[in-house]
Amino acid sequence: IISSYQNIVSREIDPKSTAVISFGTISGGNGPCNVIPNEVNLNGTIRTFDNGIREFVVKRMEEIAENTAKASRGKAEFIREEIYYPTINDESMAALVGASLAPVFGEENVRLANLANTGGEDFGKYLREVPGAFYWIGAGNKEKGCTHMMHNPNMKIDLDSLLIGT
Repeated sequence: IISSYQNIVSREIDPKSTAVISFGTISGGNGPCNVIPNEVNLNGTIRTFDNGIREFVVKRMEEIAENTAKASRGKAEFIREEIYYPTINDESMAALVGASLAPVFGEENVRLANLANTGGEDFGKYLREVPGAFYWIGAGNKEKGCTHMMHNPNMKIDLDSLLIGT
């Protein structure tokens, strides 16, 4: 099922479009290693900026899960939860944030990046309602050993960056 899901992105989505399917949790069985579990759970995310692509991916994922399980004389239940929305900055709000930060931190320290972000952020829900801008605060500091990226178990934040960001 997982391999077939990856084929949705590589074979069924226009390569110029953005679509990501990721699994953060795969769990099943707790008995001896030679016993096939009667149930396996896959939990993950779908990330895209286009509602039509998202609906297509969901439909294909459900079809693949059900048909793959059926081919193996099993059954699958596909459960969709909408938790996060695409984080797509409003261009004028992003420019406003950049313009207000540059005099404080120096233009060389402010970078306007792509206005869309595939990260699973609840801020995307706000951006569906009102124009806004999501921005990153640099929280790394080599001298303090803060060198790992987000979602890494060794990540440390330079706490001084939180004061600066605030």
